[in-house]
Amino acid sequence: MGFGMSGESLRLSVHVYIEVDSLPDALEQAGKLCRLLGEIGFSMECHVERYWKIPTYYSITLPLTVSDAATSVEQAKRLLGERWATSRTEELLSAVWDYRLHGNFALPLARWCELQLDHGG
Repeated sequence: MGFGMSGESLRLSVHVYIEVDSLPDALEQAGKLCRLLGEIGFSMECHVERYWKIPTYYSITLPLTVSDAATSVEQAKRLLGERWATSRTEELLSAVWDYRLHGNFALPLARWCELQLDHGG
């Protein structure tokens, strides 16, 4: 099917891992992320939880419904981070940012982020 076809239902999933001391700090960062990405898509939920592999990290997951596949990932990349590693298949587009490799990020406490665009239908 491919991306960019008009009328298709697409979901942009944003996964960010941040290094903070507490859940309230993580929730504050999640609020900032939601405000940053509000112009790209619509979301009814945001999940924040401690990351089981690294106790000082929290994960933030924000699923966005987007109407424009051609620009939503590029907009998110520009709003959030300097450089990204991007991969693409027929059904999935993924962009990964890592603080050790890809420069600055809109949330200074972020350590890793993935943007994943797939067909929601």
